[in-house]
Amino acid sequence: MTDANEHIDFADLHMAATEETPEVFLTCKAVGCYLKGRSLPENAFEFYRPIIAWIKAYVDVSKSGLDLTLSFDYLNSSSSRFLFEMLHAMSLSQASESYQIKWQVDPDDELMLEKGEELQRLLKLKIEIV
Repeated sequence: MTDANEHIDFADLHMAATEETPEVFLTCKAVGCYLKGRSLPENAFEFYRPIIAWIKAYVDVSKSGLDLTLSFDYLNSSSSRFLFEMLHAMSLSQASESYQIKWQVDPDDELMLEKGEELQRLLKLKIEIV
């Protein structure tokens, strides 16, 4: 977790969920960050660009961990690409060992379970499937 004395010079990011995009909450406190809901934006690049920028800024500045929960009802292929880019940026961080990433999935959702397992294989991050 982020040291209470550590100062990070950027704001928390909150984006409300829509029918096509997940709710996003990223905080400099490093605890309770999440992306939750459906992800099938018409323009995934535009939607994920500020999220990826926030993650890259966080991992560049912070020397501490990040507690991130990913919980998707649906994830289209373009969203998967940008989610991978976001997680890849995290995997390159010197603090990547201290990141706690949870992939929350309904046990009956085989597609989302497979996606979480694929991310586990492809990235040098500890991703817990719950």
